[in-house]
Amino acid sequence: TIDPETPEYECLRTSLEAINNSTKLIESVRKLQRVKNSPEPEPVDIGQVLQEVKAEFISAPGREVFIDYAPAAGCLVKANHLLKDVFTNVVGYSLKHSETDKPLAIGVSLAKAYEGSREYYKIIVEDNGPGIPDDAKGNVFTTFTRDNVRSKISGIGLYLVRTIVEEFEGRVWIEDRIPGDHTKGCRFVIMLPAMRK
Repeated sequence: TIDPETPEYECLRTSLEAINNSTKLIESVRKLQRVKNSPEPEPVDIGQVLQEVKAEFISAPGREVFIDYAPAAGCLVKANHLLKDVFTNVVGYSLKHSETDKPLAIGVSLAKAYEGSREYYKIIVEDNGPGIPDDAKGNVFTTFTRDNVRSKISGIGLYLVRTIVEEFEGRVWIEDRIPGDHTKGCRFVIMLPAMRK
């Protein structure tokens, strides 16, 4: 057993973290490669996907995470299994970039929206984290860019989000949770075309 107060322990912890990050990066790159070769879109219930993501993150080890999401059913879009990666990456981004010594509150909402005659499902995922400065909002979906909130390379996950959403003919963007004050948390907005019933 290595004493946690020693330099050896810190070196080991840093090495394990680097290996873990590399593994996640490789998996994300593989998912990007699969997007263009993914199965044909089929009806997917967004409400069910969001419920699965909530269950996955509500028990994050070593963190207090509260996810406010009222389950919805019958909200169908044309997608495939990659849709879950969209919301896993968005919630994971909020978790990764929040202060570890404070509870993280995430609000998730799902509602119909219209643009012209086209019907969409609008999904909002917002948090009480440190937010994203205005000059960085346009870059967070670009692969391998550095996030100004924390100096960690995190672009691949959000690049994957944008790529998948666009593959399903949708759009994604970021806003301030409190308009005009980026320090109060961020809001991810995802629009996906609704399937006609």
